[in-house]
Amino acid sequence: MNDITTITQDQITAVAAVPSMLPASSELGSTIYCLEQGLPPGKVVVAEDGTATVLGLAPAMVSEAQRHLEAIEPLLACGGPEEMMAWLCHLRHSVRNAPETWRSIQAKARAIWEDCSDLPRGVWCDETRRLWRRQPPRGDYHPGSYWPLPGELHAILLQYANQLRRDAAGCRRVLSAAAAVAEPVWERPSDEVRAQVAENLRQHRAWLEEQRLAAGDEERRPRGDAPAAAAGAIDEGPPNWAGAIARVVNGASAARTELAA
Repeated sequence: MNDITTITQDQITAVAAVPSMLPASSELGSTIYCLEQGLPPGKVVVAEDGTATVLGLAPAMVSEAQRHLEAIEPLLACGGPEEMMAWLCHLRHSVRNAPETWRSIQAKARAIWEDCSDLPRGVWCDETRRLWRRQPPRGDYHPGSYWPLPGELHAILLQYANQLRRDAAGCRRVLSAAAAVAEPVWERPSDEVRAQVAENLRQHRAWLEEQRLAAGDEERRPRGDAPAAAAGAIDEGPPNWAGAIARVVNGASAARTELAA
């Protein structure tokens, strides 16, 4: 790391601009908030009987968290005085009392670096310069119109640094939750599966009606075996559909056992 007094203007010109942090999407932000509050990270499906099933995080959400974390992690590395001075050189064109000579810039930058050297490199971006300039006035004093004092600048930049750290921690929490959830991610059944399930239910109802008519008594429970096609399709359908059908078939089977006894 170079000493501030040895940094030249050519070095500052060659410093690559630090990218601003892209905000997380509303979906990712909501997921991070749920995890912070101890709420289920995935969708919750409530069945007709009131039972709730927590589904896993969608693959798209996990991928977004991974991409967001990869974009933030480089910004959390330690910054250098060159990046800070490049930031200040851009700011000097939009404030009133900016230093005019390179030596005075170095002197003021040294004071700022003493207070802000603990901040990550991500704070030295265009977004934080806008945050500085857009500070609300304090009476007749508009702090964003003047060259920053070290303590005041550190307070502004620290808020941005903390947001970077919170987003990174939230993304890591999402990835950890996705790895910990053992249940498969539920997907909406295709039209073919839905049609097959509907046909299985129709066949089962028809079988129940046949059993009722054969018994000649509307109050008697059905007897006999359910169609093999209906029972076989239960295992082929998605778990959410199979469970509903299985309850119908199991109820009929229990009734047959009771009559046999």
